[in-house]
Amino acid sequence: MPARKHAPGAPVTVTIAYPGDRVDVEVRNVLPRRSVDPTLISAGSGMGLTGLDRRVTLLGGTFNAGDDGEGGFTVTASIPGSVGFYGHDIRREP
Repeated sequence: MPARKHAPGAPVTVTIAYPGDRVDVEVRNVLPRRSVDPTLISAGSGMGLTGLDRRVTLLGGTFNAGDDGEGGFTVTASIPGSVGFYGHDIRREP
């Protein structure tokens, strides 16, 4: 949804990988093809990237977001494959 909101019409690539003990996610869009919709820009909590960063950090992960240098934008997150939940480990079973 953020790409639709901030980069309307731009193709988006989502990559998810499970390299052992973590989950890596990358969301990348290229240069937007259309102007942003003011209605969409004003919608939402206003916490966007900050909120994502906080949630990933709470899970013990890392978060990065920024311009790709070519007019596009990339968001990456890496979180542990096992996250404690009320004193229990949640493990992804194959």
